[in-house]
Amino acid sequence: MYQPHRALLGESLWAELRKLAREQRRPARSVLLRQGDPGTHVMALHTGSVMITVKSGQGKQTLISVRAAGELLGDLAVLDGQPRTATVIAAEACRVHAVPAPEFLQFVDKHALHGTLLRQSIGRLRAAERINIELAMAPVAIRLACTLVRLAAISAIRSCSTPHIILTQEELAQLIGASRNAVGSALKAWRDRGWVRTAPGGGLYLENVEALRAQAHVLSSP
Repeated sequence: MYQPHRALLGESLWAELRKLAREQRRPARSVLLRQGDPGTHVMALHTGSVMITVKSGQGKQTLISVRAAGELLGDLAVLDGQPRTATVIAAEACRVHAVPAPEFLQFVDKHALHGTLLRQSIGRLRAAERINIELAMAPVAIRLACTLVRLAAISAIRSCSTPHIILTQEELAQLIGASRNAVGSALKAWRDRGWVRTAPGGGLYLENVEALRAQAHVLSSP
């Protein structure tokens, strides 16, 4: 099962890593890392959440994932010396530590973390495979329910009593590979049932995560 870096490293090492760079506060929707840039540093995401986006050859930007606090961002580009493969955008106000590549590589060597980081990368790939199965097999409503349940877990990390999904309807559509209208139709049905409601400042409140989880489980039913 995929785990964020903080869980894999443990609190002591995670705190030691963050001490390698001063804390920065970044506003919502600011770009933290940019696709195609060299891997000059990694970012330890202390609080907040981020959106991972990729740009196609035609220049279209697509949201492919959301990451929560406790993640290390941009580590692959530092480890393999290749340009960054995605852009990272703050989904909300974040606190981050930008650790320069040399200090990060020394940290990895000092604590013999190559195997740990490899397992984490494998976990990311397996999680992406599960999502690809959803995109290939499931109708829009089930894909959306699966995604909202995953995002609810990220919201729980932020200690929200009622999960607040801060993505726009267009961003949710990108995340599940559907049209905005299709996502809007599914959300309207769930609003009518009281499962979700529109948040005053934008996004959604999930009022009945269990109902959404039951909807998501249809994908694994015989």
